[in-house]
Amino acid sequence: MQDKRKREMRSCKPEKSSDSSHYTTKLYNSTQWLIGAAENAKRRFLTGILERCQSLEILEHVQNVLQVTMGKDFTYTRSRVKAGDTANVSNTHSTPDDKLLGNEMLNTWEWFKNSPKLTKTNYLLGLLAFCDAELLHVLGNLTRVLIAREQRKLNLLRINTDKDSSWNVVEDVMLLGQTLKSSDAEWDALEDPALMVVPSFSQSISESSQHRDFIRALPVGLAKRILGMLDNASLEICRHVSQHWQYLTEEIVAEHSVKEMVENQALILQGIPSVANSSYARIREVLVPLRKEEMYMHTKKSFRKKNEAIRGFETVYTMIKTKVVEMEERNVFCGVYNILILLDREDPSRVIHYGGGRMVALGSKDRIVRLLDTVLFKEVPPLMYGHAGSVRAVLVCEERDLVISASYDLSIRCWNMKTGVCVMLFSGHTGTITCVDLHGNHLVSGSKDCKVKVWNLQTGQCCDKMRFCHRKPIACVKTDSSLVLSGCEGGRIKVWDMKTATLLKVTQGHQGSVKCLFFDQFHILSGGSDGEVMAWSTDGEFKKCLMTYQHPREVLTLSSLFLRVITGCVDGKIRIFNLLSGDCLRIIKIGTEESPILSLHAHDNVIVVNSSSRVLFLQFAQQQWDYSASPVYITEHTLPSPIHPGLASSSKTKKNGRRSRTSCLSQRMRSMSAPSMQPSPGL
Repeated sequence: MQDKRKREMRSCKPEKSSDSSHYTTKLYNSTQWLIGAAENAKRRFLTGILERCQSLEILEHVQNVLQVTMGKDFTYTRSRVKAGDTANVSNTHSTPDDKLLGNEMLNTWEWFKNSPKLTKTNYLLGLLAFCDAELLHVLGNLTRVLIAREQRKLNLLRINTDKDSSWNVVEDVMLLGQTLKSSDAEWDALEDPALMVVPSFSQSISESSQHRDFIRALPVGLAKRILGMLDNASLEICRHVSQHWQYLTEEIVAEHSVKEMVENQALILQGIPSVANSSYARIREVLVPLRKEEMYMHTKKSFRKKNEAIRGFETVYTMIKTKVVEMEERNVFCGVYNILILLDREDPSRVIHYGGGRMVALGSKDRIVRLLDTVLFKEVPPLMYGHAGSVRAVLVCEERDLVISASYDLSIRCWNMKTGVCVMLFSGHTGTITCVDLHGNHLVSGSKDCKVKVWNLQTGQCCDKMRFCHRKPIACVKTDSSLVLSGCEGGRIKVWDMKTATLLKVTQGHQGSVKCLFFDQFHILSGGSDGEVMAWSTDGEFKKCLMTYQHPREVLTLSSLFLRVITGCVDGKIRIFNLLSGDCLRIIKIGTEESPILSLHAHDNVIVVNSSSRVLFLQFAQQQWDYSASPVYITEHTLPSPIHPGLASSSKTKKNGRRSRTSCLSQRMRSMSAPSMQPSPGL
C-alpha cells in the first residue's frame, strides 16, 4: 500500500522546475521573434507546431478555442477597420536574420515534439495570444484538417487488414461529411473560398493512397459530372488511366459534341439574319406605353405604311394606349475589331468594372482591389488592401478618383484611386454583398440577406427610408436618378421609386435567378440563369414581357446601346441583338476554348470582357454612320432570307434554303473580325 501511495504521489507531482523554466524561456523567446517575423514565417512556424501536436486531445482543445473564428461575426469584426488605417501600418520591429530564424524554428519544433501534453497545450495557447485575426482563421482551418487526419488514423487502427478500396473511399466520404457538417457556422465559412486557407503541405483528409480509384467507386452519373469539368487535354490524359476511365471519357466527349451541335442548330433555327451593315444608322419611331399623367397630352402618332409588318414590341402594344418616341438606332459592334489582352490569368471568381475611361477595377478571392490600365495594358499601382473576405463587386469612378468594392466580409469600402487609402466604410448588411451600382451621390447595394440598401456617398450613411427587400437573396441591382431596380435568385425583378421609396412594379418571367439588369428611360433588360434575356417596359402599369432573346446557356451580363442588346453568355460568346425585332445581328467568340463570360462593359467603340480565363479589351474600328444605308450588306456571302411557311412551294424548297444557310454560317462568321485592322491612334 505504501509503495502504491508513493507511486500516486509521484505521478501527481508537477513538472520539474528545470522543465518549467525551460518552457517559460522557450515561450518568451518564441513570442519575441514571432512579433517581428514576416507573415510567411509566422504561418510556417505555427502550422509546423500544430502538425507536431500528435495528440487528438490537444487539437480538439485548440479547435474549441478557435471555434469563434469560423463564424461570420468574426469575419465581420475583422472588416471593421478605420478608414486609412491600412495605409499607415508600419512594422516597428526589425526582421530577424533568416538563418537564425530557421535554426530557432527547427530547435523549437524538436523541443515541442518531445514535450509532454500539458507543456504542449500551454505553449500553443501562449503563442495564439500573439496571432492576428487572419492567422487565427488559418490555424483554425488547419486544426480541423489535422483532427480529421487523427480520427482517420484511429479508425484504421480499429480494423484488421482490410484492403477493400471501395470501403476506404466510402469511409473517407463519410468522414469528410462529418467534419464539414459539425456546425452551421462552418458551412457559412465554406461559402468564401478565400477563407478556406490550408497550407499546401497538408495531407488529404482521407490520406488514401494515390493508387486507389475513387472515380470507379462513384455512380456513373456523378463520375461523369466530375470528369466533365476537365478540358479536352485533361480528358485525353484520363482516357489512358483505365478501361473504366476510357469509357467515361468517351461518353463525355460524345455528349459534348452532341450538345455543341444542338446549340449550333438552335442558333441557326433562331433566324440569324444576313451580315449586318456596320455603318447602318437610323432615327426610329418606337412605341412606348402612355403613362397616366400623359393621357391628356397630345402625342405624336405613328405613320406607317399599310403593308409594313407589325412585329417586335408593337405586337405587345396592340391593345395599349401608346405614344411614339424617336430613338437613334445603330449597328454598333458589328464592324472589324482588335482583341487585346489586359490580363491573362485563370480566375472564375474575378469581378471587374470599366466606366469608359482609362482604368479597369478588379477584385477577386485574394481580397485585394487592383487597377488595370487600358493604355499601358498592364496592372498599375496602388494595390488596395483591407477586406477580410473575397471581393464580390467593384466600381470605378475616375471622375471622383474613387474605387468602390463590396466583399464577403459584409463591408463596402471606398478607396482613393491615387493613393489606395480607404476613405469611407459602409457597414450594415448581414449577408454577403453581391452587387453594387452608383449614380450621383447614391450608392445601391444588394446582399444575400435579401435586402437592397441605398447609401449617401457624402455622409456615409444608409438612407433609412430606402431599404428594399426580396424573399430571395439579391443577385443584381441598377439605379439612376429616379429608380432602383433589383433582381433576386427567385426570378423576380422589383422597381422602386427613389424619391418616395415605394414599390412601383414587380415582374417575374425568368425560370431561375436573375443574373444581370440594364435599364434606360423606357425599357428594362434582364438576363437569367434560364438562358433568356427579357425586355420589359419601365411603365409601372404594363407588366408584360416585350421581347425574349434566346441563348443556349445562362446569361451572366448584358448592356445596351443605340437599340442594340449586347449579352455575355456562359458558352463564351458575345451576341448583338436588335432590341426591337429580336434578331441576332452578330456572334463574337472571344476565345478558342469555352470560357464563360462573367461580365462585359460596352462604351463607345470598346467592349471590356471579363471571362474566367482572362480580361480582354475589344477595340472596334471607328464608324462613319450612314443614315441612308441598308441594315444588311448585299454581298455574295449574304444568307438567303427566311422563307415564310405560307409562301413556300414545297418542302424541298425549305430544305435547300436551310442547307444554304448552314453552309454559309462558318464563312460568314470568319468575315466578321478582320485581323488586318490597325489599332486606333489612342492605343
